[in-house]
Amino acid sequence: MKPQNIQVPLKLLTNVHVLMAMLDNVILDEDTRALCVEIEAMTQAKIDAINKRNVYSNYKTAQTPEEREQYRNKYLNKAGIQPDFRPADETSYKPEVHII
Repeated sequence: MKPQNIQVPLKLLTNVHVLMAMLDNVILDEDTRALCVEIEAMTQAKIDAINKRNVYSNYKTAQTPEEREQYRNKYLNKAGIQPDFRPADETSYKPEVHII
């Protein structure tokens, strides 16, 4: 069966994530603990993706260049792009066109 993506409210994801973290103190068998770890990792990844997407949306809709630059840097931080690999400011990508 092919996995399907569905929309889930962020509040539900955060509640599930908190519940999984609370279950660390409960004595569980190995299979249940492995399932809890997997669910916790998946919910955290989804929450991170939602937050990253929100920052990107703020970057694209920023009103001022300063605000846009602030959100750009915040997005690059969340995306894990090291400062050494970033351009100093936002630049447009213009591919070179080679006519043969």
